[in-house]
Amino acid sequence: MLVRLTAEGRDRADQALAGLLDHEHAILAELSQAQRAELAALLRQLTAPFDNLPG
Repeated sequence: MLVRLTAEGRDRADQALAGLLDHEHAILAELSQAQRAELAALLRQLTAPFDNLPG
C-alpha cells in the first residue's frame, strides 16, 4: 500500500516535527557534552537491533 501526504499534510507534519526538534534541543541543552555523548551511545545500542530487521 502506498500512502502519500497532501500538501497540507506535509505542512502539518513539518510544523509538528519543527516543534518536536525545538523541545529536543531544549532538553539536550541541559546535558553536558559528556552526557550527550553517553546518551547517544546508549541510544545507538538500544536501536541497533532494529537496523537488521527484514523489510
